[in-house]
Amino acid sequence: MRAVQPLAERFEGVDGEFKIPTFRQVIELAQRKGALGKRTICVYPETKHPTFQRGPRLPLENRIVRTLDRVGWNRADGPRLHPVL
Repeated sequence: MRAVQPLAERFEGVDGEFKIPTFRQVIELAQRKGALGKRTICVYPETKHPTFQRGPRLPLENRIVRTLDRVGWNRADGPRLHPVL
């Protein structure tokens, strides 16, 4: 899948040039970069209209949880978001 600008009034000169990463690829990038910098980089997924996804029978919740299980982030000692003070 490749990124395409859906709005005609915006720049479309790079349509199709960039691949859209999977959720797992984003997590793996965060894990690699975090290991290099010896720090935790968290990922904050946003599903955008989950009720719409359920309509055509494409619920995302179970897929997200399965991906978190596979990368080892769905456990009590997994990475956490910390509030910015």
